[in-house]
Amino acid sequence: MNHEESIRLVNGYMLQMDRRAGQLEYKPGETVSGSYLTYQGIKVEVGVVLDDRGNSHALLSIGLVATPRKNREAFFKQLLRWNNFVSGIGHFALGNDENSVFLVCRRPVVGLDMEEFETMVTNMTESAAGAVQLINQMFR
Repeated sequence: MNHEESIRLVNGYMLQMDRRAGQLEYKPGETVSGSYLTYQGIKVEVGVVLDDRGNSHALLSIGLVATPRKNREAFFKQLLRWNNFVSGIGHFALGNDENSVFLVCRRPVVGLDMEEFETMVTNMTESAAGAVQLINQMFR
């Protein structure tokens, strides 16, 4: 499956989950196409990324919270602990500015079907909602 076909496939899955989802666009020569869908009130950024071997990957990302100003070391340690338990779903990551936290999942598009895509989105949104609640209890 080439990159353009991968983008078309993921677009179809996005529209099945959210009729108002933005469309990923294929542009020859570009390695990243991104948009978003909304599921259970949570915005999920969706991308299709072409790696250096020519393989396309679906990338899901949910913005969670700003990093706290106090207890940053304890906060980062907690994220690392949680990464150990959410490895089947995704992982916690810092934004480029290190002031925001995301839950991120990446999977090759080859072999990805609608059921798995929906499971990925569902697990990500449920985990994100739980993480935000816990972070607010522990660090706000």
